Amino acid sequence: MIYLILYLKYKNICDKLEIIGYFMRNKLHFKYYIKSSKILDYLSIISLFEENIYNCYLNKKITFLYFSCITLFYFGFFINIFYVIFVSIFIFMIPTLKLKEKKEYYDHHIKKELPEIIMSVKLLISAGMNTFGTLEYVSKNEGVLYQKIEALINEIKKGSSSYKVYTSVISKSRIYPLTQFFRIIISDEKNGTDKTIHLLHDLHMEMIKDKKVYYLKKGEEASTKLLFPMMISLISIIILIIIPAITQLFTLL
Repeated sequence: MIYLILYLKYKNICDKLEIIGYFMRNKLHFKYYIKSSKILDYLSIISLFEENIYNCYLNKKITFLYFSCITLFYFGFFINIFYVIFVSIFIFMIPTLKLKEKKEYYDHHIKKELPEIIMSVKLLISAGMNTFGTLEYVSKNEGVLYQKIEALINEIKKGSSSYKVYTSVISKSRIYPLTQFFRIIISDEKNGTDKTIHLLHDLHMEMIKDKKVYYLKKGEEASTKLLFPMMISLISIIILIIIPAITQLFTLL
């Protein structure tokens, strides 16, 4: 538990402890592989915005595995073994929990910003602007996805092929609307704008529907979370009423 408190309080310092995982992987040749498709999905989303996230996650995972083993073998002799096992597992899961938190953060911004970007690009292309110009204009807005588009535009300005830059996003991302958006952009640059506006319109309508479903789901999750403290309060009240009644009944007997 002390590791969890230290991680939350001194997050920047704890993040630097991944050097332990780096040392174990590269110097001691400690092998650790990610087989979970869910974790790979998380990493694919985050990798669009953060460089080298796969190796960073592995290093942190091995580091916290090291800490969980220390907790298990050291405190297991002094404290209840079941409690120690629970804490050790929780320590090992901290990097995954933080990864899920990051994934939800980026996923939220993609669902929020992508429909706005698609609509802006559609309108600008309809007005006669080329795709590169539309993306450059759109990237001036504030937001996580806008910053990513700005980074892509800067790569192209430095001399990289636009096709190579856009396909790198498609190859990294497992998010269908985002990959489809860049496929439409690539198609527009190759074949012209005959079908581009129609395809962007269809994709935008699909994203609006997904956005509604996403926010409805978030609303349901929020209402479910509110039920938990209410249930705790109700149970506490029931206990406060029942225990005195039971104790009084036993005294009468």
